[in-house]
Amino acid sequence: RAQNGDWFSVASSADGSKLVAGAFGGGFIHTSTDSGVTWTQRAQNGDWFSVASSADGSKLVAGNYRYQLYTSTDSGVTWTARDSGRDWRSVASSADGTKLVAGVQYGQIYTSVASLAPDVVNVAEDAGAQSQSGFATSISAGPADESAQTMSFTVTNNNNALFSAQP
Repeated sequence: RAQNGDWFSVASSADGSKLVAGAFGGGFIHTSTDSGVTWTQRAQNGDWFSVASSADGSKLVAGNYRYQLYTSTDSGVTWTARDSGRDWRSVASSADGTKLVAGVQYGQIYTSVASLAPDVVNVAEDAGAQSQSGFATSISAGPADESAQTMSFTVTNNNNALFSAQP
């Protein structure tokens, strides 16, 4: 059993073995990989209004009231901050974790057709010259009334010597 908390949202993998729970009022996100027999405190404290899980429980999303959406691709062990500054009230994920929908109090509903995981291209160092077409496509700044938002992308590599021109 997880410690006592002001639990606002819980989600489960399809088989019920992986669970995630979000607490409000300065609480934490807790995860379980054994159907709730044991729980581990994860993610920073906050006001976790909503959590969702992919069918296999590996991809999670959590909405932190007045702060950010967070995603995890390793069953909640680590979390990545995503969009910020909205009153996130509800989130949902597709069964495979590649689509996300999130609702804002008195605001918009946001959807994502990209994976919850950052786009990653892995190439062996002896593979020769490579290019990746269609990488990170179909991205928008939001609904039409928010199209003036600024978007930024970060491309990194872990060995600059492999690139004649850095990404």
